[in-house]
Amino acid sequence: MELKVKTLKVEIEGTEILHGIDLVLGDKKLTGIIGPNGSGKSTLIKTFYKAMKPSHGSVLYGDEDVGDMPQKRCARIASVLPQHRNGATDLAVFDLVLMGRYPHKGFMDSMDHRDEKRTTDALELLDLAKFSDRKFASLSGGEKQLVLLARALVQDTPWLLLDEPTNHLDIRHQLRLLDILKDLDKKIVVVFHDLSLASKYCDHLVVMKSGMVVKEGHPSDIVTPALIREVYDIDAEVIPHPRGGRPVVLL
Repeated sequence: MELKVKTLKVEIEGTEILHGIDLVLGDKKLTGIIGPNGSGKSTLIKTFYKAMKPSHGSVLYGDEDVGDMPQKRCARIASVLPQHRNGATDLAVFDLVLMGRYPHKGFMDSMDHRDEKRTTDALELLDLAKFSDRKFASLSGGEKQLVLLARALVQDTPWLLLDEPTNHLDIRHQLRLLDILKDLDKKIVVVFHDLSLASKYCDHLVVMKSGMVVKEGHPSDIVTPALIREVYDIDAEVIPHPRGGRPVVLL
């Protein structure tokens, strides 16, 4: 299933934030969206799950327009890890992650052993089983981020959308999280700030500046001194990583 963005524009309080974006995603497993602050990365990804309504154009999964989808249908197609975490909650971690199963339940349906098993598996995958009975509000910022990722995983959607998922994580947990994403059988879109991480893990990069897509392609073609200068207005050295040859940015 492709994710297609057609002549997309978004206005906020009379100011146009996105200016006629066209994209087709889905032939690559992990797509990174990069660009400076204010370039429209988060706004773009919000249109993929009905959190932001376009003023013009459309977002489609296959032939289905996101704007015409019921929210529950959208939640069966794309699960989300937003940039800003949910506020403090008294829910236990297990119960919070289990909530990710709701898009698959009918109005009168209750959770069953299959939902609980899916939740347990997600917690174990992210090394969170030890926090199952802890209150979500008691966790550190990085732990909360991983719990919310577990909740996104139990939705069992073909698409996973993440807005700066490595925020609040130390280096070890950043790499672990991205290693896990790389192994998932999903189409994934990730907003990145760290160009070297984006280069290391992504199959495809979309570069944004001032609400427009500047360029897209393989990291080796995208992460160059010339493009960094054009988009970020800084001079940087780019060298191939000794293992694999992906570009690494030196500032």
